[in-house]
Amino acid sequence: MEPITTNAKILKINHAILTEAAMFNHSLFDSLVLSMYEHIKERNSEVEIYTEEFNGEETEHLFDAPDMLDTWLKTTYPNNI
Repeated sequence: MEPITTNAKILKINHAILTEAAMFNHSLFDSLVLSMYEHIKERNSEVEIYTEEFNGEETEHLFDAPDMLDTWLKTTYPNNI
């Protein structure tokens, strides 16, 4: 069996930017969501949505399957998905 090699990177998106887009720029939000799905499906890679905390730490949501991302998006942005 051959080893799997990939140059895939994690797509990182700031949660605040995603939320701003969901509220004020729906076409940007749709483009970001499409990019996330394409990154997972076509590039076989992961998407990380992160929140920067005031103390410098980050909270992260890491997705490696479209159904996981879909569930999180529908829960977090029910009016946009």
